Amino acid sequence: MKITLTTSLAILLALVPLSRPTIGLAEVREFIFEGRYTMGEGESPAVAESRALQQARQSALAEVRGHVERCAAGKDLRLNAEELAVLASAVMQVDVLDRKRTDDATGADVWVKIRTRVLSDKIADMARRVREKSVIADFRKMREAYDKSRQEIESLKQQLANAAGGKGREAVEQRIATDERFFQAYAWFDAGCHHGLNQEFSQAISAFTAAVALLPDFAEAYANRGYAHYYQGHYEQAVADYQRVIALRPEDASAFMNRGVAYGKKGEPGRAIDDFTRAVALNPKLAKAYNDRGGVHADQGRTEQAVADYQRAIAIDPNFAEALYNRGYAYVRLGKYEQAIADFSKVIAINPRDEAAYYHRGYAYYADGQYDQAITDYNKVISLSPRDASAFLNRGIAWGKKGQHDLAIEDCTRAIA
Repeated sequence: MKITLTTSLAILLALVPLSRPTIGLAEVREFIFEGRYTMGEGESPAVAESRALQQARQSALAEVRGHVERCAAGKDLRLNAEELAVLASAVMQVDVLDRKRTDDATGADVWVKIRTRVLSDKIADMARRVREKSVIADFRKMREAYDKSRQEIESLKQQLANAAGGKGREAVEQRIATDERFFQAYAWFDAGCHHGLNQEFSQAISAFTAAVALLPDFAEAYANRGYAHYYQGHYEQAVADYQRVIALRPEDASAFMNRGVAYGKKGEPGRAIDDFTRAVALNPKLAKAYNDRGGVHADQGRTEQAVADYQRAIAIDPNFAEALYNRGYAYVRLGKYEQAIADFSKVIAINPRDEAAYYHRGYAYYADGQYDQAITDYNKVISLSPRDASAFLNRGIAWGKKGQHDLAIEDCTRAIA
């Protein structure tokens, strides 16, 4: 979590929220595919149609992945094979164009026709989200679940065809119903993950709720619903969902970490610290938990302890930009401007368009008496966000320190405007 900068120093450093760029005529690619599924005795038509739809989506995925891979290469997005597969699935929007069911003596043939649409302008933004280890793990689990269900239902259909009747047949039918609930739960989980990646959190919550209604011990669905609740500002509900995950998986370090973040937002720093400490005890390599614990220490005014936690996070992951940024800000608080400049410079090397890093490095340069470097950084902030009033103000103050009062007045006037 990036820390909101508050300071009693003369210069006000208040970040202005970044505006979203307006998308003009975005490139949209469309693909048409079909899927078929033969519904056997004991299966429900709705689930059979969902299986046909899943088959069509899988057929579409190979074509979409090729298009996404070409776009990613053009944008210099370096993704491994699994990340590319997840990205293709994440950016693929599916519409059912037609559906049909044909009955015969052996069962029913269910057919669906879909259109997949890919908005190419979303690929770069979505690529950053799908790199998360938890996202990759969720999509991997979905693939495994669909494969398991497909193999199970084919075996059960054969068993039912060979069953003579009575209790044996009834037991197979019950197992078919169980497998259908399993398949439906993962279909809802799949939908929830897609909504979550597209930041459609209300729809994600509804989908994950449907998933856990079918599978009450579905830990991943509770974890993802907790995430969606968190981003909706429903911190109490997020805590409750992470508690369910912990009850199901007491050794899940990430669940403790996420509950700690939610406790922090609820204004319960003590519980947050306890959860982060439990998370790193379970997984000493969980850099984010150290970073987030450092954030709580910083919010409580324990800046030295915050730095110690950020250092632990950076030792695990030297390119952890958020921890570098937060340590840089903590160094500013401590008046260690040279160290702060070094940390913000590392963040900028990782992401040359990180406006906040330029902004706060500019302040550190100013506080260290390096006014020309401060002005250069504020120039960069203004080029990235031309309506950032505080950047004009701070640059104006730096011009004043250099004795260039006309430029100082001009920048302060722009800030007022």
